[in-house]
Amino acid sequence: DKVAGHVLTLAAIERIYERFKAMDSESLIVEMRVDPGRADVILAGVVILREYMKEFSVPEVRVSTQGLRYGIAIRDAQRLLAG
Repeated sequence: DKVAGHVLTLAAIERIYERFKAMDSESLIVEMRVDPGRADVILAGVVILREYMKEFSVPEVRVSTQGLRYGIAIRDAQRLLAG
């Protein structure tokens, strides 16, 4: 409940990037509670998100604990309802 729906600004993403790039995988797992299977790729994900936000002038994103397919289904349902 603390994660889902949380809004992250580009400035927040920049701070996360700076923090994560200074940490090794073990620190990410222990200190940041990153899933062990994702600790070695999470920084790359932050970089991708940061660059996407910069390139397309996206000021903020809303965090979801659901998968990408869930977001696509919600988007498509909204389009259908809008007519």
